[in-house]
Amino acid sequence: MKKESKLPKTLVNAIILNLKILLKVKNDSELAEILGVSQQNISFWRTSGTVNFTLILEKIEDISIDYLLTGILPAKLSERFSDDKETNKIIMLEKSFLKRIEFYEEEVKKQRIQIEMLKEMIMSKKDFLKDSKEDSNYSAVAETKDTYSPR
Repeated sequence: MKKESKLPKTLVNAIILNLKILLKVKNDSELAEILGVSQQNISFWRTSGTVNFTLILEKIEDISIDYLLTGILPAKLSERFSDDKETNKIIMLEKSFLKRIEFYEEEVKKQRIQIEMLKEMIMSKKDFLKDSKEDSNYSAVAETKDTYSPR
C-alpha cells in the first residue's frame, strides 16, 4: 500500500473548496455523495492532511490536479462553473475564512519562535546568574582565607 504524504491542512481545505466550486455543491455531505464516500471521509481528509486524488480523478471527468491545487479553472471546464450568487457568497466566505486561518497559523508560528527565543534568553541569564553567584561565593571564601590568621 502506497503511503500518502501529509499536506498542510489549509491546502486540503482549499482542495475541498475547489471541488465544491467545480461541482456546484455547498457542503461536505453533497461533495461526499458525488464522490461516493461518506462525509466522514471528507472530514478525515481535513484532519489527516491527506486527499484521495485517485478517487477524485476517477469520479470527476476532465479534472486537473492544477485546478485542485490552484483553483484556476481550465477553459474546458469553465462552462460547468456556477454563476449562482448564493453559491458564490459561500465560496467567498470560505476563501476568506481559509485566508484568515493561514494568517493565524503564521502568527502562531512567529509567536512560538519568539517564545523559544525568550526561553533561551531566560536560561542563559539563569546560567549567568548561577555562575556569577558561584564566583562571588568563591571570592568570599578566598577573602576569608586571606584575612583569617590564627593567633
